[in-house]
Amino acid sequence: MEEKDKDKIFELILEKAPDPTDIIWENLFITDQQRRYKKIGMKFAVFVVMILAFYIMCVLTGLSVGLSSVVDSHNCTSTSLQYG
Repeated sequence: MEEKDKDKIFELILEKAPDPTDIIWENLFITDQQRRYKKIGMKFAVFVVMILAFYIMCVLTGLSVGLSSVVDSHNCTSTSLQYG
């Protein structure tokens, strides 16, 4: 907590949870097979995202190496300003 907030009083407002009678309990049921398919789907999605991220990092690394060789070949590492 910051120094300026030490003397402030914060009010906590609590509300009673809603009555569980308005929940349609049948909609919450999921079979083991559905749960298994969802787990497999999520794992596959995470795998695809990881592969894409790895591919992007490899491409960017290649571009970085390629750009550094271009900069070196043009002797752009040193800058000199000329005022005329």
